[in-house]
Amino acid sequence: MIVLLALSMVALIAICGLVIDVGRVYYAHRALQASADAAALAGGQELPDPSLAAVRAREYGTDGKNPLNEVEAVETVTTRCIVPPRPRGEAAKG
Repeated sequence: MIVLLALSMVALIAICGLVIDVGRVYYAHRALQASADAAALAGGQELPDPSLAAVRAREYGTDGKNPLNEVEAVETVTTRCIVPPRPRGEAAKG
């Protein structure tokens, strides 16, 4: 009886540890995604100037307004404006 109780306690503690670890991973993933979303939205407001967009994105990334404690993150900012090509024969508007 005592052996069964001891094994049950060990299993319960192991499951609790696993739940805590998975919860921490999920939290870190959500925090990193929220920081990336904030950086992309902040940088997107400064387009079509790619250098200003990159600066603004870094300000809102993990190094700026969204610091992540105890989580190491590598931050890369790439800006690219994509303009669809005009069909042949269509004049520029403006």
